[in-house]
Amino acid sequence: MKKITRSAKSVIPAALLSVPILLSGFGIGSTSAAEKKSIFNLKLIILNSGQYESSYDTNEDGKTNVFDVIRLKQNQYGLTEEITSAPETTTVTTTPAEVSATTTTVPVTTTSVTTAPTTIVTTTTTVQTTTTTAQTTTAAPPVTTVVTTNPPAPVTTPQRKILTNMKSMLQSPELPSGCEATGLTIAINWYGYSAWKTDIALNHMPWKEFYDSPDGRVIGADYRTTFAGDPRKTGRSYGCYTPCMETTVNSFFRKVGSPYKAKDITGTEFEDLLKYVARGIPVTVISTPELITPRPGDSWYTEDGRYITWQRGHHCMVIMGYDWSTYTVYCADPMMLKGIVSYNMTKFKTIYNLKGKNALIIDTGSAETPYKTAAVGDTVQYAGFFNSLSSGKGSEWYRDSARYTVTQILSDTSLPCRVRLGNEGWVSYDSLIQYLPNNTNRGSINNNVYNIRNYKSFKNINVHYGVDADGTNIYQWDFDNSIEQLFKLVPEGDAYKIYSMCSSTGTNRVLTASSIAEGANVYLYSRYSNANQQWIIKKTKDTGVYYIALKSNPNYALTIANDLNGEKYGTSNTSPGNVFISKYTGASSQLWLLD
Repeated sequence: MKKITRSAKSVIPAALLSVPILLSGFGIGSTSAAEKKSIFNLKLIILNSGQYESSYDTNEDGKTNVFDVIRLKQNQYGLTEEITSAPETTTVTTTPAEVSATTTTVPVTTTSVTTAPTTIVTTTTTVQTTTTTAQTTTAAPPVTTVVTTNPPAPVTTPQRKILTNMKSMLQSPELPSGCEATGLTIAINWYGYSAWKTDIALNHMPWKEFYDSPDGRVIGADYRTTFAGDPRKTGRSYGCYTPCMETTVNSFFRKVGSPYKAKDITGTEFEDLLKYVARGIPVTVISTPELITPRPGDSWYTEDGRYITWQRGHHCMVIMGYDWSTYTVYCADPMMLKGIVSYNMTKFKTIYNLKGKNALIIDTGSAETPYKTAAVGDTVQYAGFFNSLSSGKGSEWYRDSARYTVTQILSDTSLPCRVRLGNEGWVSYDSLIQYLPNNTNRGSINNNVYNIRNYKSFKNINVHYGVDADGTNIYQWDFDNSIEQLFKLVPEGDAYKIYSMCSSTGTNRVLTASSIAEGANVYLYSRYSNANQQWIIKKTKDTGVYYIALKSNPNYALTIANDLNGEKYGTSNTSPGNVFISKYTGASSQLWLLD
């Protein structure tokens, strides 16, 4: 089997590469001429030639990329340090109640309530060796440092497991600091729900912004139970830990009437997390961006008077696979463009320990997990290994998360890879006996009520605030389980009228094109005989995917402007998230799922 290496996955490479070389005037110091030249040359290599230069490969991943620029700058200015070797006997543990140290000297975050800071500050104290105990009032999570070598594969779990149908999503641009809400959304949706990150972040996750008290103290949330800041913002916005995440998930499941619930498994050893994955259970964990080393960060007061310190270097991911043969762990990472990324298992474990072993799973209890059986024609989300032969004895390769159509299923159940996905290759049937998120073999759609979801943005057609009045704008919006996103399809000859359920329970107003022209707006209007209200709904070559066109001119189809949420007065074909008609080209922005 080929060794899997992690490719560069930049979120905003242009912005990162444009970071000024000189940071003088900010208390960080100056850069020597040699260092300037080093960074300048590295930028030229990345932007121009793209060639590999080992002397610049700061993280030794076999590539020269934007992350090497970041690490080079960090090392020059002393902003962080990479995890290297350490004595195997070194163990440092910090708990909310006390600090203990054995046979080493380490930086430990401590707290004080004697001096009220006027701004957010960072406090760091050095604790010497010989079993020292110091009282503290901090609510910071436990931090445990354990340096290990690559562990042997456990005999109780499979050598390799990947939850193949997981769909990742980016936290940006809506939630620049909301990795926890995004990670939870990824995990929830894997079980067959239609959660959306902004709904999870703003309506289910407890969050509280900072404010300044009259005496000059900065007051903020206890980040263990409440998101500290506003996940839609940067600056004074930090994050949260597992107790807050547990509250968030349970709030969502209560709203949708699900028997599922979150289970806080903080403290679980890393190897035991993989046992959950082996059983088909994704694990949401607290880690750091790109596995950088966490360090003490900003401090503030809680409303009940406690002085707490945040740990800089904080990120949420969902573990959805592992491979002991290559010591690789696979995660849905809300910060990475490619979504499904791989990390070295040993380093991932080290960072997981440093962040206090914070982990959470979704407990289905006695409820049956919504698995479905794969069939030819299904559209599936798949991330994992392909084989060139159904026998499993051919060449093998890995692919990140993508959509595929099931093109062939062999009847011989003894074959290890009897399912063919598109023209890509063969996979095991068991890998598809999981929730198939894009499988909608419905048959007749007459008189059924649906959420109409765009195939590109995965947002739903929405009546502005459910206003039951002629001319109300129609746009797309995050799924919110509201009546303003429900529509009834009623046949009328060889076409349909699309009734809004927020208008007289689906008996009055319908989706209407303002005219038959390129870019014409779609709005809500009382039903009448005009052909601008009759829609042809036809399947595409992908099962469960439709295009919706005007009967009066089938060349014009329902279209979205972009991936943003819409607004009341945004009625042009360039307005954020607006729904309009345009000439049908087969683009994903013109394709729809009936959920």
